[in-house]
Amino acid sequence: MNYPKLLFAIVPVLLFLTGCDNTGIFNQTVEINEATWPFEKEIHFESQIEDTVNLHDVVINLRTGKTYEYSNLWLFVDFRYPNGKTYTDTIECPLAYPDGRWVGSTGPGYVNTAIIIKKDMVFPAAGDYKINVRHGMRDDTLSEIKNIGLRIQRAV
Repeated sequence: MNYPKLLFAIVPVLLFLTGCDNTGIFNQTVEINEATWPFEKEIHFESQIEDTVNLHDVVINLRTGKTYEYSNLWLFVDFRYPNGKTYTDTIECPLAYPDGRWVGSTGPGYVNTAIIIKKDMVFPAAGDYKINVRHGMRDDTLSEIKNIGLRIQRAV
């Protein structure tokens, strides 16, 4: 077994999934089965938020294959607050520049892109927040979507 190559492949993944700072309030990644995401498949995240004073950023972490065929990704994001109210947002995630270069960092066969979907958000109440994400592309099923993550962090 070639341990240096294995180590080279594992370390970036661990850093991507865990991060190196203490600003993170919530960080979860969901793997997409066979890198195929059907429109009707919602990705669910749930976080207990206690801090209702400080500013927070809500970030989508997306890993695609390098053969993902679009330069963007549209997402429908549903925020359910502790009081039961729901807010839905439609978000465009730019993944490639007009010249074809990827926006995110690349590795062998993949691209990692972090997209801030809510900047300087103050959570209005402490409690359980549920965030559901589904894609809003015209194709019913997207290929080369490897995983999607959600990170809530203190704004810097």
